[in-house]
Amino acid sequence: EADVLRLEERARVALMAVDEAEKEKRRLESIIRSHEEALLIARINVDQNANRIGSLEAAEARLAEELRVVMGAGEKVEEELRRVKNDQEQLQEELNHALSLRAAAQSQAEQ
Repeated sequence: EADVLRLEERARVALMAVDEAEKEKRRLESIIRSHEEALLIARINVDQNANRIGSLEAAEARLAEELRVVMGAGEKVEEELRRVKNDQEQLQEELNHALSLRAAAQSQAEQ
């Protein structure tokens, strides 16, 4: 019974970690979209303002670097999310097994 409770707690903690990772992923995706929009605006400005191409290209390069950094962070979050989901699946399997064992023990006890 204590093992089941510990597994249930671990599963609950894993679910909370998944939720947090998903929130972080959504936040990073929003930042990525913002940076992509900013990058697009920078490109349009370069076309419209030929006399300012040098400074706008520098801004574009900074945005592209920021985008790469944010996308790298997003990839790390996705990797962590996959790891947490795998942990959650393993914990769920362990919990299911423990519940099955408990049910079998209860069934034997009733007989």
